[in-house]
Amino acid sequence: MSARLAQLELHLPGLLKLLGEHLYSDRRVAFRELVQNAHDSCVRRRLEVGSGLPPCVDVRLGQEGGRPWVRFHDTGLGLNDDEIERFLATIGRGQTGALKERLAGSEDASELVGQFGVGLLSAFLIGDRVVVTTRRAGEEEGWRWICDGQQTYRLEPAEVPWEGTEVAVRFREDAEELARPSVVRDAIAHYARWLETPLYVEGERVNATRLPWTRPEGEGAPAVTEVALAAELCEGRPPIATLRLEDVDDPVLGRVPLEGLLCIPEGSQLSVREHGAARVLIRHMLVDPRDEGLLPRWARFVTGLVDCPLLEPTASRESVRREARFRAVRDGVERQLLAWLERLEREQPATWGEVVRAHESLLKRWALDAPALFEAVADRVTFRTSRGERTLPAYLEASGGTIYLYASEEQARTMELLLESARRPVIDAQYFADAPFLRLYAKERGVPLVEEAGQPGAGLLDPVPVEGAMAALVGELADAETEAVAARFAPVDVPAVLVTPRRLRLAEQAKEEARENAPLAGLLGDYAARAPVMKRTLHVNVDNPLVRSLAAAPAGAGRRAAATVLKELARLLGSERLAPEALLESARATGAALGALLGAEAARPAERPLHASWLEGEAGLSASVARQVAARCGSFERLAAEEPGELAAAVGLPRAMAEALVRLAGEG
Repeated sequence: MSARLAQLELHLPGLLKLLGEHLYSDRRVAFRELVQNAHDSCVRRRLEVGSGLPPCVDVRLGQEGGRPWVRFHDTGLGLNDDEIERFLATIGRGQTGALKERLAGSEDASELVGQFGVGLLSAFLIGDRVVVTTRRAGEEEGWRWICDGQQTYRLEPAEVPWEGTEVAVRFREDAEELARPSVVRDAIAHYARWLETPLYVEGERVNATRLPWTRPEGEGAPAVTEVALAAELCEGRPPIATLRLEDVDDPVLGRVPLEGLLCIPEGSQLSVREHGAARVLIRHMLVDPRDEGLLPRWARFVTGLVDCPLLEPTASRESVRREARFRAVRDGVERQLLAWLERLEREQPATWGEVVRAHESLLKRWALDAPALFEAVADRVTFRTSRGERTLPAYLEASGGTIYLYASEEQARTMELLLESARRPVIDAQYFADAPFLRLYAKERGVPLVEEAGQPGAGLLDPVPVEGAMAALVGELADAETEAVAARFAPVDVPAVLVTPRRLRLAEQAKEEARENAPLAGLLGDYAARAPVMKRTLHVNVDNPLVRSLAAAPAGAGRRAAATVLKELARLLGSERLAPEALLESARATGAALGALLGAEAARPAERPLHASWLEGEAGLSASVARQVAARCGSFERLAAEEPGELAAAVGLPRAMAEALVRLAGEG
C-alpha cells in the first residue's frame, strides 16, 4: 500500500462535549463569547467601512415554540455567504482573527477582542440550536445559517432588512435556568461592562460607564472617575493611595501599551486577608477577575486592574498565557510600583506612614523577599517592645545600638526581666514575620542581635570566675540535665536564671508531639541517640545575698534544701514552659525543701551581726570600706565564707588584706 495524504475528520458533537466539560469552567461564558463577537463586528465595520449605524449590541430574551431563546443583535459589519463559509462554518478560524493578522502592528488591531474562532461554538454550551441571520454592510442579500450542533448546517438566503448580525440561541433543557434576564445581564456586565460599544440587555444599558483611559463609542458613556474605580477595587472603601499605570518599555518587545489602576486598600491581615491580585482586561474585556501573577509576589498589600491589549488569553479566555508579553507587563508593573512607593515615602510621608500602619504585618513578611521593599519600609515599620510600639531607629537609640528580642513566650520572662533591669528595652518578636525581619535588618545594617539571654557576648548573663565556697556551690547546683555557671547580672534580687536553648526546646516539643505517633517517635529516638547532648544552663548570680549565704552555709540538710528552692525558683522564672505535671513536681520539690529548710533553720545558731565599727577598730579598715564590707556580708559567718578575690574586687581591697580579713572573721 502506497503512502497518501488524508484529511482529519472533525466530529462536532464530540468537540462540543469537550468544550463544555473541559475548556470552559462556567457555561455563562457563552454570553461573554457572543457579546465579544458582536462587539468585534461593530469594530470591524468602523475599520473597514468607516461609517454607518452607530455601534450597538442589543440582547433580548423570549419564547418561541415553547422554548426559551436569547438573541444577540449587533449593528456591525455583517457577513456574506462566502465569509460564512470561510469563518462561521470553519472552527478555529475567525473573521476577527483574520482581520487582526492584516492589521498586525497597528493601533486598530488592539481594539479587536476575539482571536480563536471558537466564540460561536461556545453557544452550544447553553443551546441546542443556533441561528445566525446576517447581511453585510453595503450588500443587498442577507443570509441565515442554522446549526443544531451536529456535523451539518443549513445556509439559506434570507430577507434581512438591516445591516449587521443577529445570533439566536435556543436554550438546552439542562441550561434553561440561565434563561433569565438577571442571569444574562449579570454575566454580560461581569465580563463586558468596560467595552466601549454600547451593550443593552432587555433595553437596559449594561456598560453605562467606561474606563478613564478609553474613548467613547456610539452613544458615548461617561468615564468612571479614578476615585470611583479605586473604591470598587477596594470593596467599596476609598483606598489609601492609587497609581495609574503607564506603557511599558521592554528591551525586546519595545513599547508595550498598558493602562490600569493599582490601589493600596485600607487594611490587610497576613495569611487571612491578603490582596496581591489584579483584575486583568484584554482590550477592555475581563479575562481573569483575580490574576495573582501580574502583580509582584511581595505586593500582597496592593490590588488593582490591568488593561493591556497585547496580553494573550488562553483558549478558554479565563486566564492569561504566561509568555514573553506577560513577563514584560509583569516586570514593568513591578518597576512602576517600586518607583511609586519610593515617591510616596519621599514626597508624601504622611500617606506612606498610613500605608505602613495599615499593612505592617504584610510589609514585614514580603519585604523579606524584595530588597527594594525592605529598604523602603525597614525604618518605618514598628515593633512591640517592653516600652511600647517603636520603630527600629527609635528602639536602637534606647537599647544602646543592639537588637534584643524574644521569639517565643518561653523566653519572654527571662529577657524582659534581665533587660529592663539593665534599662534596655526588648522586642516581642513572637508575631509571624517579626523575628525574620529583625534578623535581616541586623544583617543588612550591621547591628548586633541578641535572641537568647545566655548568648555569648550578649552582656546579660556573662560568666565570672569563682573560687572556694562559691565554686563549690555552683558545682553542687549542676546535675545530669543542667549545667551551672557563675554569673553576675541585674537584678541582684534574682538568685539564678535557668535558660533552655532554642534547639533543646524544639527537640522536646517534637518529642512531645511524637508520643502518639510511633513511627515518628522511633525516628526521633534514632536521631536523639546520635545527636550531641544538650543541657539547660543555670546562671547563678554571685551578687545575690541568698546565693552568698548559701555558699557560706555549712553542708547538711538545710543547705541542700535551700539549693533545691533556688533551682526551682529559677525554673519557674526561666525560659522553660512547664507542663502541668512538671509544675506539680516543682511545687512538691519546693515544698519539701522549704520544710527541710525550716527544720534546719530552727537547729542552727543565729548568725553574729557584723558592724562597720568593729571592722574599723579591730580590722583597721577605713570608714568607707568598712561600711561596704558590712553591707555586703552582714554577719561574721558570711564574711568568713567570702572568696577573698571576689571580696577584694568588690570593695577595693588588696587581695592579701581581704584574705586576712576573712581569716579574722573565722577566728572571731
